[in-house]
This record gives sequence, structure tokens and C-alpha cells, in this order.
Amino acid sequence: MQFLILLFVSVVFGQKLSFGAIRERILKGYDASTRPSVGGPPVQISSQFRINHLSNINPMKDSFELDLFLRLKWTDPRLAYPEVLGKDLFRIDPKLLWTPDIYFYNEQEKMTVLDATCKINNDGGVFYSAHFIMSFQTHFDLHEFPFDSQTLPVRLVSYSHSEDEMILKWYDAADGGPTFPALSETFSAVLWDLQSVESSTTDIVFKENTTAYAFNTLEITVKRDWTTYVLKYVAPLFFICLCSSLSYWVDPKVVPARVGFGVSLLLSSVTLNFVVSAELPKINYPTLLDTYIAVVFSFVFLSLLEFAIVHHLHLINRPKLATHIEYVSRTLPILMILITISIFTVVRRTIGSYIVWGLICLYALVILGYSLVIGFRIGKEERLLVDKV
Repeated sequence: MQFLILLFVSVVFGQKLSFGAIRERILKGYDASTRPSVGGPPVQISSQFRINHLSNINPMKDSFELDLFLRLKWTDPRLAYPEVLGKDLFRIDPKLLWTPDIYFYNEQEKMTVLDATCKINNDGGVFYSAHFIMSFQTHFDLHEFPFDSQTLPVRLVSYSHSEDEMILKWYDAADGGPTFPALSETFSAVLWDLQSVESSTTDIVFKENTTAYAFNTLEITVKRDWTTYVLKYVAPLFFICLCSSLSYWVDPKVVPARVGFGVSLLLSSVTLNFVVSAELPKINYPTLLDTYIAVVFSFVFLSLLEFAIVHHLHLINRPKLATHIEYVSRTLPILMILITISIFTVVRRTIGSYIVWGLICLYALVILGYSLVIGFRIGKEERLLVDKV
């Protein structure tokens, strides 16, 4: 009755009620513990993200950190008031209102809420906004490291309200906002390039019961900036492998030089392997860079093995066969270059990568066939000379 009298005075005398008076009248008898329209249709909750900053993408901890704004919109008829009160939209403390029990399903650490506010308008529309900085958990697929792309999900769900009571959805055109997750003009992601941002809504059924709950998912796809890794790891490994092929031009009779050079390069490749492993979590599969390290290790070890064979052939007085093996081994850098290109282009699965693989196979067939034919011929000639002697 008092509210109607105040309303009548406001209309007749053109006086605007103060914010405190409006809030007092709206919240009188309001129960913040119950949802709007109890016993009626479910409450429609529209959600929206605005992402400011993406940081601390950490495969070691399977986590990433986001600085974001969460916006929610719903209608609570209990908060409706006549337009003549002169306040089309005003702020109110969220603690005084019913708010949806929403949490981040893949949250890793307790969220830091920098600011939270609510605005209501005269038709009972509630606009909730909160600023979060929080860490999320996800699984990283490192098969193609350091040329990998990762999908970072943010999952929003309500566990206390099923779809019979509350429907969680993304903003649409009717909500008057963007229908896709928005990015701040100052958005940044250190050492990663943003590829796409997608949103979806699904239902989830927890094991404790068979009730369906709305499940909003935001997926941020980022691609690793591989420049640093190429300069720090791939390039040194490539040159270690090329340096190992220089030993094929060193006189095999100079044993300390050949052995010392090969062992030093072998230890260098092992050291780089430990450095790379320190930057990655413990996983049960090899990454692309692990594969390349294994290839480099194999080529360096092959140079030592080749020297052992050549040196032994000189000791048993078969210099022609030893020289033939040296000449063939000097073509190995070509194979190494082709393998390097193939390993780091196969992730793109382009025609060029398949052409390189074809060249590798062709090289292997030609060199292997040539080596076998010439090797058998030289070996036969040297055996005949030994028999004559």
C-alpha cells in the first residue's frame, strides 16, 4: 500500500524516487534463496565471456590462466517495477539477489573475483557481470611439439539447478549482445598465436543422478610460436648432425680426431635431449622434436660406426672397399636434409611433405643399390688379389 502511495505521488507531482527508496521497495519481501518463477518454467540464463588475457599456458601442469569477464542475463519478475519511478537501470549488490549457482567445471585453482556487480531494469531483467582471474585444467596433446596447436576449454555448468529449473545458454541476438565470445582489444597470449574461439552448449549427466544439467563450453584454439624452439633446439641439432658428416673427410688413420669428434657430438645431442625433456611433462609418447633428436643421434652414431668399419678394413688391407664406403657416406648429409624437411613438414600434411618422403625413398634405393653393386665388385676384386698373394 505504501509503495502504491509513493508511486501515486511520483506520478502526480513528477517527483522521482531516490535509489535507496526504489531498492527498499523492490527488495521488500524478496527471498534471495529461491529462484524466479518457482514451480513454473525454468529460468533462461544467457551467458557471455569477454577474454582480456591468456597466460601461463603450462603443459607441465596441464593448465592455463585466463583474465576474463563473465556476463549473465536472466529475468526475475519479482524485481520488476514501473517505469515512472525514473530509474530504467540501476546497480545493486549481487548478494541481495538470487543468482544462478554457476561454477567452472575444469577450474584448477580457486578463482579470484576482482569485481562483481548486478544491474536490474524495470521489467525484472538482471544483468550480472564479474571479473575473474583463474587457472583452468586441460589435457595437452604434444605429439607435434613444437609445431603443435592446443584447444583450451572453459566449461561453465550449474550443478544445483537441473534443466528443469534453469537453462544455461549463450547470448543470442534477442539478448542484445554478441552471439560469440568476445575478445578484448588488448587481448594477448604470450608465445602463442590465437587461431579461433568457439562456443557450444551440451547436456551433462552426473553419476550421482540421472538429471541433465546444461553445460556451456568455450574452446580457445591456439598455435605455439615455434620460432624460439627452432633457434634453440632444431637448428643446433641440425648443425650437430652436419658436423658429424665432416668426419667422413678426415683421414681414417687419424684415430683420435675421428673418435673424439664423434663422441663429442654424440654427447652434445644427448645433452640437448635432456634440455628439451626438462621443458615437457612426463608423457608416454614421443614428440616431433623427440623423433628428430633420435634421428640426429642415429646419424652421429652412424659416423662412429662407419669409422670403425673403415678403420677395420684398412687393418685387414682392403683400402678400396674402405674408400668406397667413405665416398658413399659423404652423401648422407643430403639424406639428413631431406629427413629434416620431412619431419617438420609432415605435420602440415601437404603435397610437398609427401614429395620429400618420395625423394627420401628414392635416395635410399639409389644409394643402397649403388653401394651393394660397387661394394660386391670391389670386395670380389680385393679377395682375388688376396688369394693371388
